[in-house]
Amino acid sequence: MLQTRPKPATCAACPAAKLGTPFITIDQQDPHAVATVVHFTPIAIHAGLEAMYKKQVAPTTAVNHACLLRCAGAAGLKGTTRDAAVHACRQYDHWTTKLVMIAGRDAWGSLHASHVRYNDWLGYVSPNVLNGRAMLATIETRDLYDTDRIVEARAHLRRALSWVAGTWPEQLPESTRQHTALQDLHALIHAEPCTIAIDTEFDWSKDAVPGHHPLTLLGLGWRSSTGVHLTQFTPDDDWSVVLPLLARVVGRHTIVFQNAAADVPVLAFNGGPVWEQYTHVEDLMLAHATLYAGWPHDLGYLRSIGGHLNMPKTFREAHEGGAASFAKYNAADVYETLCLWEDMSPQVFKDKGLTHTYRTLVKLVPVHTRATQQGVAVYKSAVVKALDGLLADVTESLRIVEAYTGTPLPMTGKPFVTWLVCVEGIKPVIHKIKKRVTWDKDALVVLRSRYLPVDAEYEQRNPLTIDAVRARIEQGAHPMLEARALYNRAFQAFTHYVLPLVKGGSNDGDAQDTDGTEGETGS
Repeated sequence: MLQTRPKPATCAACPAAKLGTPFITIDQQDPHAVATVVHFTPIAIHAGLEAMYKKQVAPTTAVNHACLLRCAGAAGLKGTTRDAAVHACRQYDHWTTKLVMIAGRDAWGSLHASHVRYNDWLGYVSPNVLNGRAMLATIETRDLYDTDRIVEARAHLRRALSWVAGTWPEQLPESTRQHTALQDLHALIHAEPCTIAIDTEFDWSKDAVPGHHPLTLLGLGWRSSTGVHLTQFTPDDDWSVVLPLLARVVGRHTIVFQNAAADVPVLAFNGGPVWEQYTHVEDLMLAHATLYAGWPHDLGYLRSIGGHLNMPKTFREAHEGGAASFAKYNAADVYETLCLWEDMSPQVFKDKGLTHTYRTLVKLVPVHTRATQQGVAVYKSAVVKALDGLLADVTESLRIVEAYTGTPLPMTGKPFVTWLVCVEGIKPVIHKIKKRVTWDKDALVVLRSRYLPVDAEYEQRNPLTIDAVRARIEQGAHPMLEARALYNRAFQAFTHYVLPLVKGGSNDGDAQDTDGTEGETGS
């Protein structure tokens, strides 16, 4: 709770003393709080933002709030004057928590050297300390108006709780190299099937054919009864020996990548296994895209909200350097890929709709790879137009749902259905024959018709469009149900018509576009 009073005498030497604005005191600090959220200025705690943080992020967790600047009008200070004011206000810091969560770029920048960049450390505990307390970078409180950022704030608070409890960060296991590493491959060839994470590092050139890049480092990680094992190879290990052994490994085990479309072609280009040699491929990036379509899916983001280690890659590159650092962040990426897959995959596979969507995306990876490298014989003008339209429909359906609910929801699976039933109070349809709840296309017509009549025969002949959905919503149709209908139509058109065309090429006898086999067609 904020209160104001005249500036104390101790403020006399501060450059902000002459502003004449009141001094802010912060009372009612909870001695049992697990963390303190430190804002840059008092305004960050004004206007109900503190209440919003409690409601959206920490409804069951005691969290204190503080600010670096205590002058109500100090937010406009710049440069060295601002830095001096922050330094002067440090005398009033009386935080009781072991960890402080620095909220926002301004607060973080005023407490760190320029090389410890806010974006790099978002979600991590920095190597610096503040009054003997660890610092974790989190989002600015005003960003909670963005529903996606709420997810980040919650993740950062969970990480703060884990840090205080001593369960985070984990320690990166040591990697095996050279002869021992080769022994690991031989052992995996004969081991019981398990899940192995693979990550590659390679020399990238924008002018090269996608995937045609020299391999510089190969990392593998898998879990046994004794923990996670990591092993790495470099060109010094002789790719002609390592990669044929790897081909035998991937033919026996489940392999998980963070973006298989990037790693698999590189391995194949350097003499490693091709798509047909993999028994089972999983993709962490696509799993996250299935669960949270509107969020970033790169490994850096996934690590910032759910990673097990406290090692941002950019910091290691800038301040450690050399081969050891290169190998270390590869090992960290392998470890995180494996652990995050173990955390995330149960969420995907517990729901049939999500599983189907994810499996469809994974099946498209080799198709996309082939298309970007070789091109596929398609009717470019027609296919590209159709694909653009379907993607627009999918995107619009997701936007409608997010705008209506205030949060991104996958269009298939339990979260969507749960919202309809528990939040919207929609009574499901019972299948006439199976005598159980159904959400098939016929049931969707029934549900939509409860709000605005649906001419199913007309829609069969004239598929739903974005404009038609918008018009129906304006007339009283339920936004989520209409968005679901638009999504279903687009997804069915893609899987039944566009995807087979991409897989099989074009052979119906019509004249092809002259550039129909170019790589960008498949993109």
